[in-house]
Amino acid sequence: MNGLFLLTITFLPFPTALVAALLGQSSGPVAAAVYAAVNSFGSLMFLWLQREVRVAGETASAGFRLHTLKAGLGVLIFAAAGALASLSPVLSLLVVAAVWTWWALPV
Repeated sequence: MNGLFLLTITFLPFPTALVAALLGQSSGPVAAAVYAAVNSFGSLMFLWLQREVRVAGETASAGFRLHTLKAGLGVLIFAAAGALASLSPVLSLLVVAAVWTWWALPV
């Protein structure tokens, strides 16, 4: 499970390069949607990893529950950012960046 989560992290440079190459072109919305979808999938894999930890009997601290909430909201927000990409690819990418910034804040 951990390997699948890490695979999504190591795959992230490819949609990032896609966005960099296509953002100013007519296919920019597709690139932004793919980027948001990959981020949403990564959040989903993180949730699955946390579920496996809970099933294994690890105690769920308040910080653990907060990270679970952040990942769950991340899936939804990234999905919304993917839908938003058809209207404004730049705004979609800013939403993704805002989630990453939110996640980086201390618990």
